[in-house]
Amino acid sequence: MSQFSFNELFDELQARERLVYLVGIGGGIALLLLAGFLWWHTTSVNPQRVFWGAIQNNFATQGVTLESTQQSSGSQTDQHIQLQFGTDPKGLSLTTLTQGKAVVKTENLSTPAADYTRYEHIETDKKGKNGKPLDTSHILGVWAKSSTAASPDKQVPQLFSQVLLGLSVPFGNLSASQRQALMQEIHDDNLYNTSFQTVKKQQHNGRLQYVYSVNLQPILYLRFMKDYAKNMGLHELDKVDPNSYSGAKPLTLQWTIDAHSRQLVGVDYGNGHKETYSGYGLSVQTAVPAHPISSAELQKRLSQVQ
Repeated sequence: MSQFSFNELFDELQARERLVYLVGIGGGIALLLLAGFLWWHTTSVNPQRVFWGAIQNNFATQGVTLESTQQSSGSQTDQHIQLQFGTDPKGLSLTTLTQGKAVVKTENLSTPAADYTRYEHIETDKKGKNGKPLDTSHILGVWAKSSTAASPDKQVPQLFSQVLLGLSVPFGNLSASQRQALMQEIHDDNLYNTSFQTVKKQQHNGRLQYVYSVNLQPILYLRFMKDYAKNMGLHELDKVDPNSYSGAKPLTLQWTIDAHSRQLVGVDYGNGHKETYSGYGLSVQTAVPAHPISSAELQKRLSQVQ
């Protein structure tokens, strides 16, 4: 064999050795990546991590949309509420009250300075004095401004107090230190008592969801909500004494959480009241009415409906 041929053979052997070496490295990296993905996938949807992550996310959102349904005494109230946090807090609620054949739809825009309300739809089988259907044309779609400020200190919309202080786990765009303090209180008091071994898994629109059974002690809940309210600039609970609820029975709720986004998507209170959550981070698009009437004028128009 000539020297040239030997060198060619030697070079070819070296090339094959390098190829085998590179294939080995590539295979090892692929295995490491696969193992890492499997570890991340398993850990990220761990029921315990998902649960606490969802609560943490509730305290660090720019906004949320809440839909709730309440049934009682032959009537049903459906609400679609959008809350916007941050430097320009707003709240928008669409409420539909159904009782028999009567349906009333109202819209409320809540800002730190004032509240605005209008009737969007009124449906009833009642007749006027003339025997004709009631004429509501002069009140539908007309914005009315409340005569008083939405909140005493004009820091937050009044709707925030009406909605947030009645939720099993509230929302907000709080600072890191505020979130840490609230989460520490939740853990220390075992506020949300649940079993991660009995979590129910389900699929909804192709999304993995976990359903948790959560036990809530009213006295612990009120203690926590007082601290939360102070952080949010809400004062409705300032004079509430949690100890007065020491004998109250614990509540059992069903929380539904999206496993991958770690966002609360539903709460069932077990008494006909259900809530669903969506639209995380979205802002309120409805503008403050430029020329509203007074709330007294709206009431006057209502009394004139015949």
